[in-house]
Amino acid sequence: MAEHGELRRDLLFRLRSLAIGLPPLRERTGDVKKRIVYHVDRLCKHYGGPAKGFSPDFFEALESYAWPGDVRELINAFDSAFATAGDEPALFRKHLPGHIRAHAARATFKENDSRDAQIDQDLRHGHSLPKLKDLKKTVEQRYLHNLLVSADGDIKKACEISGLSRSRLYGLLKEHDQHVSG
Repeated sequence: MAEHGELRRDLLFRLRSLAIGLPPLRERTGDVKKRIVYHVDRLCKHYGGPAKGFSPDFFEALESYAWPGDVRELINAFDSAFATAGDEPALFRKHLPGHIRAHAARATFKENDSRDAQIDQDLRHGHSLPKLKDLKKTVEQRYLHNLLVSADGDIKKACEISGLSRSRLYGLLKEHDQHVSG
């Protein structure tokens, strides 16, 4: 542009001296959730709809993806998920574009394979396998914690996200000694 007289040369040299180093989105996974929460609030206000919640697996899928298209790809994927969800009160992994869901599924399989390999290694070294009920309890506690965080402590929203009845959710919370804040 400077060669064609469309940009002042002195401005070009000043711009060249200013460099802003921003790592790609894949290196800033904490930014993914912040951007999505901001964007969903903006879209809900724009379209006059109620606020939407998020399932924990929705953010897990987004944060495990590498985002080669950076922030634009993230926003386009979210816009697609928002449109796919329609009137549903929460966004789930199933609403995301297929290539992101496929990546998340592959990542889950790899994680399970490495967990299985660790269990195999522990068994070879004389460690015992955890009891199934202990493993189930740990998984349920983690899920309930993530569910409450995702629903901002709102029981109605947590029921919508999880598909659990209110009484079943309260029963699980009591069983796992988890409390609703707020």
